[in-house]
Amino acid sequence: MNAEKTAWAKRSARWSKAIAGVDPDPSNTAEVTKWCRDYYNAMKPRTPKNLITANEHNNHQLKFKIMKTKLTFLVMIIFSAVFSGCSQKNDNMIVEEQKIDIINDQFPESQAEIKTVLDGIFKSIQDNDADRLISYHVYGPKFTEFRDSEHRFNSADNEQYERGLVGAVSGFDYDLGDLKIDVFGDVAVVTFHADFRPVIGGEVHQIWGSTTLVFVKVDGAWKITHEHHSPLNVADQG
Repeated sequence: MNAEKTAWAKRSARWSKAIAGVDPDPSNTAEVTKWCRDYYNAMKPRTPKNLITANEHNNHQLKFKIMKTKLTFLVMIIFSAVFSGCSQKNDNMIVEEQKIDIINDQFPESQAEIKTVLDGIFKSIQDNDADRLISYHVYGPKFTEFRDSEHRFNSADNEQYERGLVGAVSGFDYDLGDLKIDVFGDVAVVTFHADFRPVIGGEVHQIWGSTTLVFVKVDGAWKITHEHHSPLNVADQG
């Protein structure tokens, strides 16, 4: 076999040397060991420089493994730093892409959702469905209402009024003039000029008003948390 293709160095050598010290008396171990080492040191100057002992070979292999381990560890550190930098850069890019402007953005999807809620509110009045009308509100300590130039009303006041309204009307037509839906994330402010024409006691009543409704998104649904109704002067309108 070609010597370059074997895993063993110096396969072409014609001889090898082994130094052994043997003595049946264990008390001579130190003296025998010294003799072996002295013999080796005495022969070493006459040994070709490119020959190494088994111990030296093992030491070289150990040093190689240590260097290989250090190199692998260094590569891992560099790779980790590069990957972390890329990941952070991507995160920053994502943040920039998802940045929203709650003041100027229109949020058309949310506007469409709220318009659907408004239609449902007035349809529930037309259908005399008080429970459905109440479901569009989020009652609690933060709910407020202003109407008829009175002091502020709370959740219980509003529910009583809404149920009374639904129970009193036998018909209800309406128009929402100058409707404006402004969305601020999970909060929305809806304003319009109300043209309400409820049928009460067989008679149509004309009600003009300026209305503000504040919605909050709760569990994916838009709910009213504030209402403000005030009279609208329509005398100068043609």
